[in-house]
Amino acid sequence: MSRIDELRSLIRFYEEQLGEDEGDLYEEYESELVAAIDELNRLTKN
Repeated sequence: MSRIDELRSLIRFYEEQLGEDEGDLYEEYESELVAAIDELNRLTKN
């Protein structure tokens, strides 16, 4: 699995978690989602 596929999978996971979780992990999931999107954007820009 390439890093891009890995990131896309992580993004889907975090989006699902954000849709289901309003608790303590919400901020953590949100920051992880942003980091994954940023990395994916950097990798696919080239």
